Amino acid sequence: MMVTSQLIKIMEIERQNSDKNIRLLSSQRYYYTQAKKNRILKLFCSIVLVFFSPIILLNLPTARDPLCFIGAFGIILTFVIDFFENNNIKRAANIQEQFDTEIFGLDWNEILIGKKEPIEIIISGDKKFKEDKANLHNWYGNLQGIEYPYSVLVCQRSNLVWDWRLRKKFAIIMLVLLTLILSLGVLIGLITKLPLKTYLMGILIPSIPALFFGLKEVIEHFRIASEKTSLMNLTNSLLEKSSMPNSDLRQIQDKIYVLRTKSALVPDWFYKKYRTDYEINLAASNQDFHDRLMKKKN
Repeated sequence: MMVTSQLIKIMEIERQNSDKNIRLLSSQRYYYTQAKKNRILKLFCSIVLVFFSPIILLNLPTARDPLCFIGAFGIILTFVIDFFENNNIKRAANIQEQFDTEIFGLDWNEILIGKKEPIEIIISGDKKFKEDKANLHNWYGNLQGIEYPYSVLVCQRSNLVWDWRLRKKFAIIMLVLLTLILSLGVLIGLITKLPLKTYLMGILIPSIPALFFGLKEVIEHFRIASEKTSLMNLTNSLLEKSSMPNSDLRQIQDKIYVLRTKSALVPDWFYKKYRTDYEINLAASNQDFHDRLMKKKN
């Protein structure tokens, strides 16, 4: 009976390229993209205020109070956009969880996640996904020769090792840009000898949405990267064990799900820039763990 169960688990992992599971992947990618578009809109509105408020203020000093009001409105708008963004993130994370539990053979944790997304929502996201679905094949790479439950653990690890590196790179770039934005406003104030009150109300306050958004992003990306690094180290230690209960896999999956629902997102263009490196590293990593597991088995 144990052998039969293990064979079923292996077959489930190999079904990552089935039509049903590719539909789940394309749907979750669509909703994540929508969330990123919400984020871009929020960033665009903030940046417009940052770059145009000094220009307007220098040419029209009486615009100080209106710019202050616009800056305050921008902060409120940020929270409104957050609502739609978080809905899309939650939906995408739930669909990704359906994909993972389907191929990992794990039970659905309704206490943590709630109900599965309705099939109509999944089909709608799939139909609106316009990219090449061929890029979604072998989502977790080639797992041939890696036996259950280690095949699941390798997949879970691949979710972690790539993401934390990508987040750290992106967070560092954002931190540099934030520093430049803040320095630019101060520099303009010093060069033009603006009164402190005029600088605060005409430049700093309109810049707050961008600075608040950027700082929140940087902190969140670094925090998620740190948590994923710790979880990755745990998977590394579990891969060295001779046996592993199914409950360990479920608990790791729960943690991965929670991290996926966080609002900090890496833009699609940044992901695509490093995608080739990711696939090469994933294949090499899977092969390394395959060799180590085979050696331990022998």
